[in-house]
Formats: sequence, C-alpha cells, structure tokens
Amino acid sequence: MQALQVGVFDFGSEADLRFSVELPEGVEYGSIGNFSWAPDMQIALFIIAYSDSCFPSGYSLRRMNFATGQVINLLEKESQTVSILEWKESYRALVSIDGQNYWLDPNSGEISVAPLPFP
Repeated sequence: MQALQVGVFDFGSEADLRFSVELPEGVEYGSIGNFSWAPDMQIALFIIAYSDSCFPSGYSLRRMNFATGQVINLLEKESQTVSILEWKESYRALVSIDGQNYWLDPNSGEISVAPLPFP
C-alpha cells in the first residue's frame, strides 16, 4: 500500500509536523491539498485526489488532529470532484461534491444538503 507524506509548519510553535496518509489498495498516485483549518486551529480537513499519471480517479476528504497525529477518512468519492469551501463553525464545514454544496459533520463524516443562500 502506497503512502503520501505531508508536512505542515506551525508558525506559532515553529514546529514542523509530518504525517503519512495511506492510499487505497491499487492506487499508485495522489496529491494532497485544499487544507481548511477548524476554528480552533487544532484540526484540519484536506482533500486527496487519487490519480493515475494524468487524470484524477477519485477523491477522499480526511481529517487530521494535530495533537494526536490521527488521520481519519471522512468521505470517499469515485469519479466525483470534492472540495472544501469553508469551515467557520466547529460542528460543520461547507463542501462541494460535483458542484452541489453540502454541510459536512467533521466528526462523523455525515453530509446534508446545504440550502441556498449560505449563512
């Protein structure tokens, strides 16, 4: 099983935090990005785009707890684009799945349709 290495620099403590993220079986390549920090700055959500050498084949939304080093997979989508739009409240983050907006519970990974306009 392949793993990606991620480094995050904490400007407050000047610590260089490093962690590994496992890719699913059969996936050789991936890229990590679209980081969004919790209001308390202790947890981050991020996206992994799985790919072959040219085209994304799936997306994963993960949560990283910097105090424990724990990485949790909250959401997996095959052939659907996933992005994090905002995270202003600790109990929900606004995400987009194939252009449709949803509220994501950052603890459970449950999603619900986000009505327009957004608060």
